[in-house]
Formats: sequence, structure tokens, C-alpha cells
Amino acid sequence: MRPGTEVGDPSDAPRPDAVTSPTPVFSSTAVLVIGALSFACLVLSVLLLSPDTAPAAEAPLPPAAGVDGPASGSDPDGEAGIPGGVAAASSFSAEPQPIPVALITRLEASSDAPLETELGHLLDAVQHGFGDESARLEPTLRSYVYRMASRFMWNPDTFRVAVTSPDPTLAAARGALVERLFDDAVEAGRLQVRSGTGPNALQVLSE
Repeated sequence: MRPGTEVGDPSDAPRPDAVTSPTPVFSSTAVLVIGALSFACLVLSVLLLSPDTAPAAEAPLPPAAGVDGPASGSDPDGEAGIPGGVAAASSFSAEPQPIPVALITRLEASSDAPLETELGHLLDAVQHGFGDESARLEPTLRSYVYRMASRFMWNPDTFRVAVTSPDPTLAAARGALVERLFDDAVEAGRLQVRSGTGPNALQVLSE
């Protein structure tokens, strides 16, 4: 040690700065909250995927009340519209008679005539198919019925048809068939059908 140099007190020497420990990014409370949320999400996912918690399939809707027969348009003979349902139709289920060629020819020739004329010829042919016991439409006449139904759509006039038979129940069944065949015209008020006791006939009534 050189002369004149004083040795200081070691306690007076400057102390180095204290080392500060780093602050943790996440506190222990935040870690617990995140863990709890993760567990809750896991449990919820398991519950959603479980088949026991899947929504039950919707039960089929019950059929509309009062509808227990074929839909409209599925019964070409119109028997579904006969009062009394199947029982009344089966009471007059005799096979219709074939239509003579002469009636078909007359019906074809009246396609350009006034609607009343063609309707009269068509009803004559329908009645011939009925005979004395049947209330069914002869299949050959279906295309003529469709054509007549289309004519009713644009014709503004109103027509009345009388359906008669010695058996009033048979007359009612035949009248219901005619209404069924031309249901749009009946609903629009362009065709009125009345049944009653009398000879076997289908007639267009004049005003």
C-alpha cells in the first residue's frame, strides 16, 4: 500500500442494485379460472355428443280430422262422393253397360255444339251405362267428362240436371256421382244437380 492512501471503511462502499425477481405473467388465480373454464367446456361437449341428450325425433302429425277416404281426383268413378261412403257405393256396384257406337258418334259430333247440347248427349250416354242397377261411370266416357268439365270452366251459364230412378237411394247415388264428376262446376254454381223418384233418366232441365 502506497503511503498517503487511506483505507476506507468497507461498509461505506456503494452497494450493487438489488436484483428484482420477474413478476409472473399469470397469477395462480387466473390459472385456476382458465382450468375451470376448460373443464366446463369439456363436460359440455361430452353432454352434447351423448345420444341420451340428443333431441327426440318429432312425432308424426295425426291425420286431418274427418279425412278417411281417398283424396280428391283419385276416384275416377266418383264413388267416394256418394252419401254414406263405401256402403252406399257398394250397394250399386254393378258393372256399367258398354256404350253403343251410335251414342259415342252423336257425342263426338256435339263437341262444337252449344254446351247444353253436348251435356244432354253426355248424360244420355252416362245413363245408358248406368242401366237399371249401376251407379258407376262407364270407362269409355271419362275423356268426354273431362272435356265437358273444361267447357264449364269458361261458360258463364248455369245448368240444372235432374237425376231420377224408381229407387230414390239409387237416384241419390247417381246424383252424387254427377256432382263428383263436375265438382268444380257445382262449387262455382254453374251446375245444379237434383235427384228424385222417377224413371231411370239424366236430363238437362230447361229454364
